[in-house]
Amino acid sequence: MIREFHWAPEPLLDERIHLDILEVCDGKIEKVRELVELAKIDWRDLIMVAEYEVTEGKIVLKARGQSRLAEIAMRKRQRTADGE
Repeated sequence: MIREFHWAPEPLLDERIHLDILEVCDGKIEKVRELVELAKIDWRDLIMVAEYEVTEGKIVLKARGQSRLAEIAMRKRQRTADGE
């Protein structure tokens, strides 16, 4: 069901969105369906829910979001080094 979301221009985004869905769904299959549909409409909304929070009136990246972005950056560098 999660694989129904696919963003062809950037394959690394798929993994990010899939992990965000799994983290936000709280183990509820119906919630997975809702989040997949949300991601299909605008995947940025899902990223905001999963990876950001409001702290002292400011939207800030959670620790989970920081580590996810670091992983993606590392994979992009590796892909570049591998000539992909």
